[in-house]
Formats: sequence, structure tokens, C-alpha cells
Amino acid sequence: MELDQIRITNYNTAKAYIELYYSLGLGNQYKSIKNEIERITVTSKTRLEMGDISEYEHKRILFASAKLSAVQNESIMQKQNKLNQLMLITGIDNQDYEMENVPLQEYPSANIDELYKTALDNRPDYKAALLAIESSEDAISYEKSRIIPAINLGLGYKKVTPNIKGTILQIDFDIPLFNRNQKEIESAIIEQNKVNAEMFLLKNKIKTELSGSLKKVELYREQFNSVSGLINKEMLSTAIFSNEKGETSLVEFIDALNAFTEGIKLQLETQMNYQISIYELKNNLGIPGVKNEN
Repeated sequence: MELDQIRITNYNTAKAYIELYYSLGLGNQYKSIKNEIERITVTSKTRLEMGDISEYEHKRILFASAKLSAVQNESIMQKQNKLNQLMLITGIDNQDYEMENVPLQEYPSANIDELYKTALDNRPDYKAALLAIESSEDAISYEKSRIIPAINLGLGYKKVTPNIKGTILQIDFDIPLFNRNQKEIESAIIEQNKVNAEMFLLKNKIKTELSGSLKKVELYREQFNSVSGLINKEMLSTAIFSNEKGETSLVEFIDALNAFTEGIKLQLETQMNYQISIYELKNNLGIPGVKNEN
């Protein structure tokens, strides 16, 4: 089962890496938003002194800034947790991983029967189960071959008395002659039944894993397509510019800020979950994820 453990470890490593990658991406987005809000906070103080906005409006902006700071701090903690998890899996104690781009993969387009066949061709645990069945069959054949005892023939000459002498034939064999080795045969059959039952359970496990991971991929793919491209940085810049020009109210600006922050989080998390679901499906197929060649 060592090869299958390697398969699982590779998936867990890829999952931890992707989670860290998107955690860093989300943290960078929050940092960019926070820089903009801090600039707005300074501007709002000037506008308050000039009488353009009320004390209440100024405090609302300060609250929005504090709320974003809390979100950003939570993001930093999440990033550290993901980093610790990756270091635990890889055994590499490095606080400064050089993150490479994680290309968006496409999931294998096939029905469940085709995916199941692919899994049986590639999964190390299934191959190990096949070897166990083959070994159990060989064990039964070997024990059955021992039913007939080995017979040893000996030819010689023996003199008992001067008057009694001549050629002798000696035959040696184990007893009993029939129904020999039954206990060992029964034990081998029991072992074969055990490995056959394990194979049955493994096949059901593989089918269940494939079905679940395929549904997960399709769900996240649909969600990813629905949110992809809806949120971009220009939306925040437009909201800030409109508020500074007095074209939108403070309430409208804060609503836009909250929508943008939540939208960025949803968009990145959905893309992350879609990526992980593809790796999970490929892991259940027994094939590695696509490496980044760039």
C-alpha cells in the first residue's frame, strides 16, 4: 500500500499548496483594498473639517476601515495556518515559500463508467488488491498440490542370513495417504475469500469516490463560471471616485465596498474550490495533476 499512500500524500500536498496560493492572493486583494480605504479615511477627515460630511458619516468610514482591518488580520492568520499545514505535510520548515502560478485546470470530461475504468487502470490500491488475489490463488494451488504425498523409492541388496539374501525395494511416503493437508487448504481458501471481499469493498469505494468527486467538480465548475469576471478592481476605483465627487452617498459607497470585498472573497474561494475538486478527481483516478510548465 506504499504507492497508494504516495498518491494520497501527493494530493494532500497539492491541496495544501493551492489553499496557501489562494490565501496569499486573497490577502493581497485585501491589502490593496485597505490601502484605498486608508486614503479615503484621510480624505473623509478633511471633508469633515470642511463641513462636507457629518461626524456620523466620518465614523461610518472609520468603522468600514476597522472592519476591513479585522478581515485582513483573519486572512493573515488563515495564510499562516495554510503555510503550517504545508510545512507539516512536506516536512520543509520554510516560512518563505516561493509560490509558482497555479494554472486553472480542466477536469477530465468523461462519464462515470469511463472514469471507473481509468481508475482501475491507474490506482495503486486496486493493483495491490489484484496481486493479493493472485497470491491467494497461488497459495490454494500450492496447498492442493501437496494432497498427494511424495513417494520415495529405494532399491538395494540385503543379506539377513547366509540363506536369506537378495534385492529389496523400499517405498517411503507420508501418512495419511488420503485427505492430507485439508487444514492448510481450508486456511488458504479463507484467505482467498477475505481478499475477494476486500476487493469488492474497494471497487465500491472507488466508484463512490469517483461519483462524489465528479459531482463536486461539476458543482464548483458551474459556480466558478457564474462568478468569474463579475468582480474587478475597477469597480472599487469607480466607487471611490464617485464618492469623492459627491456622485454617490456614503451609504452607497459602503455598500459598494462591502459588495466588492465579499465578491473578491467569493470569486477566489470558488476558483480555489474548483481547482481542488479537479485535483481530488484526478487523485481518485490515480493520475497526477497537471504540472505547470511555465
